[in-house]
Amino acid sequence: MKTHLANIWENLRSSYWFIPTVMALFSMGIALAAIQLDLRFGFLFLTEKTWFYWIKAEGAREVLSTIAGSSITVTGVVFSIIIVALSLASRQFGPRLLYNFMRDRSNQVVFGVFISTYLFCLVVLRTVRSGEMNTFVPHLSVTLALMLAVASVGVLIFFIHHAAESIQVNTIIEKVSSDFRSVLNRIYPKEITPGEAGWEMTAADRLPENFNSDSLPVVSRTSGYVQAVDVDTLMDLAQKYDLVLRIERRPGNFVLRKTPLATAYPARKAMEGKLDDRINGSFILGAKRTPKQDIEFLVRELVEIALRSLSTGVNDPFTAVTCVDFLSSMLSDFSLRDVPSPYWHDEQGDLRVIVAPVLFEDLVQTALNPLRQNVSNSLPVTLRLLEVIGTMIPRIENEKHREILLQQASLIEEASRSGILLKTDREEIRKRYLAIFKELEQSFGLTGEGR
Repeated sequence: MKTHLANIWENLRSSYWFIPTVMALFSMGIALAAIQLDLRFGFLFLTEKTWFYWIKAEGAREVLSTIAGSSITVTGVVFSIIIVALSLASRQFGPRLLYNFMRDRSNQVVFGVFISTYLFCLVVLRTVRSGEMNTFVPHLSVTLALMLAVASVGVLIFFIHHAAESIQVNTIIEKVSSDFRSVLNRIYPKEITPGEAGWEMTAADRLPENFNSDSLPVVSRTSGYVQAVDVDTLMDLAQKYDLVLRIERRPGNFVLRKTPLATAYPARKAMEGKLDDRINGSFILGAKRTPKQDIEFLVRELVEIALRSLSTGVNDPFTAVTCVDFLSSMLSDFSLRDVPSPYWHDEQGDLRVIVAPVLFEDLVQTALNPLRQNVSNSLPVTLRLLEVIGTMIPRIENEKHREILLQQASLIEEASRSGILLKTDREEIRKRYLAIFKELEQSFGLTGEGR
């Protein structure tokens, strides 16, 4: 249930209607409250202040009409600017980056401020009355409308700056990296101690011998990307019905209809209590990947920016180099995290749920394989890839993680032999490649093989 609520909140947060709607309703409530205060107390003392002036019904209508008309006009301009920014981002950086722009709370608040100002003025405007016996001017409400107008001007200035900054490639890359750290802190909050090897399989983690022959696959009823998995609910179901559940698809995987989401053991117990429906309900599927539980999605976003920048139409290796720098930071941070065991046990120590976490090897392949396969003829990016691998090596205590990076360095150097035409450039790449092993030897007293 908690995972479903979090997914609903994430969908609301990434929409352009939720925050503006809440702000609009709130402003209408404030307007109604201010009108009631005006009706009850009059607030004539406001006209005696030097910073305020006496205003008649006609003047109040003109002020409120001017503010309302200006607010709705600027709202249209803001909407046009955002559409242009979204189009530019989609074309230059990739459609996956649109999700980040949709989640930009600043744009949503800017929308909300102008719409709230417009509705506030409309609600107050209908109460202004003129006549010899029935004149009513809501002085407090008009004052609040003027304050909202001044605030809207400040918001407009902020929005112009924010819109110009948000489409800069360095800002986009840094935002993706920041989102990665937030997801990493949520999924893998604990950092490992130096030299810690991580989890190891124990006797209690072993599957029953007849697991494959006496298990029931729970298949998906729709096709789509796995956006989130409610493991806590699956754990409760496994304990209640005395099951062992192996999750076959993790967040980020694309699932075809009638392919297994999970495998339940034993089959006889898995057929009880409409478990098929409840297990299916623990998997949230959608038409797109989201970063809520899918940490590889954010890595792919940076990879996509890098590959697009190296395309023939753009040919911008410096953007690709920036992506490589931030990818190295993300991989280094991930290497220092304690990846939890895939084996979940109940209080009695019985194995209940198996869920494979994202490992360092998975993230390295997601980040470096596409780059290595597409940058073999780009000298700046190839050199930078080897440099960042050499920089990461001293920070990584896990020997297996170092071997994974060394393997990538070897593949990058090998690919450059056919991609880089000039002998001088190939020698420079070879020099950077050998420097990695020198750094390894200085940091850990180890020598590299296969140079």
